[in-house]
Amino acid sequence: MKEIPSDYRISKEKIKKYKKIAKKDYNEVTSILKTLSNHNRIKILKILRDQELCVCVLIKVMNLDYSKMSYHLKKLQKKDLITNKKEGKFSIYKITKKGKKTLKNIKTIQDQQHQ
Repeated sequence: MKEIPSDYRISKEKIKKYKKIAKKDYNEVTSILKTLSNHNRIKILKILRDQELCVCVLIKVMNLDYSKMSYHLKKLQKKDLITNKKEGKFSIYKITKKGKKTLKNIKTIQDQQHQ
């Protein structure tokens, strides 16, 4: 392990604090960020924030083919950002609480970009 040069001033408490941060597991966070790295998935979340919708509406408004939409929806479901249910022959998608919180965080980031 490399040592901090003796002429660099930092307290032992700060070193201890930073070691705790470095040891934390951020895999879930980075996994969600990776899922959100595609702009279509953020758009889907924003649309579903307004209302539960059939996949057919999402395909129409986003102008994506079924296979691409299905791929994006599965990625969002895997991270528990959306859920779906069957209503007759329709698959209805809904944003989850986690998805809504995630959108709030995205809005915060966007707001900071416009300051």
